[in-house]
Amino acid sequence: MKSKNSKKIPQRSKSLAHHTLPVIVWLGAVAGVVLLLYQRTETVVVHGMVKARIYDVASVTTGRIKSIRVGLNETVTQNQLLAVIDTLPEGQDAAKELELQRSTLLAEIEHLQAQIVPIKEQLQAEATRLEQSRVGDDRQFALDVENLQLRILELKAQIEADRIAVDNLALEIPPIQKLVLDNALAPIELQRLQRQQETLIKSIEETQKLLNQSQENLLQAQARRDEFSRQQLELPSADNAAEVIRKAIVVQQRRLQEIDARLEATGIRRNVEIRAPFDGVVSHLYCELNEVADVNAPLMTITKQGSQQVVAYVDQSQVDLVKVGMRVDLVKNTIPPVIANDCEIVSVAPVVEQLPPQLWRHPTTPQWGRLFVVQAPESMPLLAGEKVGIAGLMQ
Repeated sequence: MKSKNSKKIPQRSKSLAHHTLPVIVWLGAVAGVVLLLYQRTETVVVHGMVKARIYDVASVTTGRIKSIRVGLNETVTQNQLLAVIDTLPEGQDAAKELELQRSTLLAEIEHLQAQIVPIKEQLQAEATRLEQSRVGDDRQFALDVENLQLRILELKAQIEADRIAVDNLALEIPPIQKLVLDNALAPIELQRLQRQQETLIKSIEETQKLLNQSQENLLQAQARRDEFSRQQLELPSADNAAEVIRKAIVVQQRRLQEIDARLEATGIRRNVEIRAPFDGVVSHLYCELNEVADVNAPLMTITKQGSQQVVAYVDQSQVDLVKVGMRVDLVKNTIPPVIANDCEIVSVAPVVEQLPPQLWRHPTTPQWGRLFVVQAPESMPLLAGEKVGIAGLMQ
């Protein structure tokens, strides 16, 4: 007699097979998907980092930070103002002294400009006085000549008159002498005429001497007159004097320009502007307001956005594995992974060097390899410093 359990065993086997088959099918499908994903990622043999242009912004001179115009992670554009620094040493602000010097120079220029008109008027009056004085001197020289000429004429006339008188006496004396000899006339009368004749002769001699001296004086006076006439009158030039003042004004203006330049330089040093070298993002901010900016320490770091190059290293045992122009795949380590196929290797380093610590397989074990650069497509979003897998090197 058969037991009841013997009839139930086949039914249970059929039921188990009916439920197990779908599970096996689904497991196979999952395994296939995993296998496909594995096949796409199994060739990730190295990792690289997204290359970015990173710029440490620093001051070229030590100074105090007056203002910071950007914040951390803020987007900036090329030549945008980032910070303002006062680079003047404490206690060395010469702006007030320069302003005083500038005011003094302006006053000096104004004073020189105010002198031009009075000096021109003064020199013009002096020129008029000198011309009038020359006319007077010329007249005086001419008058001296005329007076001497008149004096000569007078002396000649006197000599001529005395000679006529002498001649007349010479005619009177012989008859008088005869009368005296005849005792018809007293001798005293003869003596009187003789003394008168002698006096006239002496007068003629003295007058002749005066005439000779006057003639010499006339020659000298004429020579002085002619010499004075030949001399050019040197009149003071109002234009020349004004030009001297104008040149002095130009000198003061040059000094004023120098002070203005020093003031401008002082203003620039008080407000040294730090500007962005390119478009990017403030990835680090190391400074604070009123701190001292050190030339050896950066104020901030700017990272350029949109970097599409990946720097990777192939192990030194496989340095011949990569070549310029090879095509590889980039695998972004996200969930799910983002894969960019057919990316080109654009450059390969000619040396083997130590990898950055971020790419070491073991944190305490340095690695060496050959650097190469992969150009990522614009459609693949990448961040500076992001770790990216490189697949397809073994194909």
